Amino acid sequence: MKIILHILFVVIIVGGCQKDSVAHNNDKIVCDTNKPLEELSWLRERVDGMKNNQSNAAIYSCNYGNQQGFLSDDCVNCPDGMSEFYDCQGNILCEFGGIAGLNTCPDFEANLTDKVLIFEIK
Repeated sequence: MKIILHILFVVIIVGGCQKDSVAHNNDKIVCDTNKPLEELSWLRERVDGMKNNQSNAAIYSCNYGNQQGFLSDDCVNCPDGMSEFYDCQGNILCEFGGIAGLNTCPDFEANLTDKVLIFEIK
């Protein structure tokens, strides 16, 4: 019985650990690279910050109108979570959510294309 309880405890601990994954779409060039998480230092810093945040987070490569960039969601499905759309240089172009309910690009969803998940923490 003790062995079963120990095994169950290990399974629960390991299963509850934070997992992060990176998806590379080697065919898609975004911001002049097919490895943005490795080659864009500001994006690597965002990922490192998300890993320390201890919440569900995601980064997508996407286009907003004719602007390539990245949609960063620091807390997926959090009622007061913030999302930002960054250009290739790491400048915030749009902000969404937060306690204030920001929406600096009201046409974002209508003009969003080519959204691909490139990083997530669950």
